Amino acid sequence: MTNVDFQWNVQGGEASASGAVRFDLGSTVEGTVTVTPQADLNCNGIKIRLEWHTEGRGDRDRKTVDEMVAFQGVLAGGAPAVFPFRLTLPDQPWSYTGFYINILWEIVADIDLPLAINPKSRFPILLRPQAA
Repeated sequence: MTNVDFQWNVQGGEASASGAVRFDLGSTVEGTVTVTPQADLNCNGIKIRLEWHTEGRGDRDRKTVDEMVAFQGVLAGGAPAVFPFRLTLPDQPWSYTGFYINILWEIVADIDLPLAINPKSRFPILLRPQAA
């Protein structure tokens, strides 16, 4: 197992009652993710994705809405590497928590390693209009 520390710095949005950061429909989420591997990593790429997925009863759905490749090459062990990202949020589906189903949004940093389990980190966000 590869040990990697991820630290998120997400800008914009506003804090919600649940503690997650809320973003308006069609807005942009940007920031940085700092990746610090314990050992040198030769990675095929670091992908940063904007995704939503469902939880609850019924079928599970997952969709990647926006994606970027932030880096390809060797990450030096013990040395923090900072990768900026800028992703565009769509108009739907909105974040939702209900009795039967939840729709959850997140930003995912995924380090693609050859022949190994990919280290990942997830940063949850809310996508919904501002309450009136």
